Amino acid sequence: PLRTDPPKLIGTIIQRFNIRKGAAVSPYQNNIEEIKKKTLEDLLPALRKVDMAKSDSEYGQVLINRGLCLVEIADFQGILPKSLKAGVPVYALTDNEIGETGSVLKQMKENSVRFGDLFTHLANEIRRLVN
Repeated sequence: PLRTDPPKLIGTIIQRFNIRKGAAVSPYQNNIEEIKKKTLEDLLPALRKVDMAKSDSEYGQVLINRGLCLVEIADFQGILPKSLKAGVPVYALTDNEIGETGSVLKQMKENSVRFGDLFTHLANEIRRLVN
């Protein structure tokens, strides 16, 4: 049976932006900050009025400080087509499935590990907020 109480916002996911030197490039970073600000200042209060948001203590100060952003996932770029072709998540690609050598392979493997870490973090945050 479906629950009778309204669903509650657990957070947002920001994705598909380009990174340079470990951070979102300027135009994207400005948009990301605006999304986080609007989430806290506009969306959250509106949802609280209709009992569709959690309390600050349920979210936790860290998530509130991140503008309720559960995770920021940059564009997969070159690794996504390889993931789709192999039929596995980007974080589960083997060297064979990546099919590159040298520095390209090294970079794609690093990206694969980084995305795996991001998805693990996301799954843990969702579990924390849903339980």
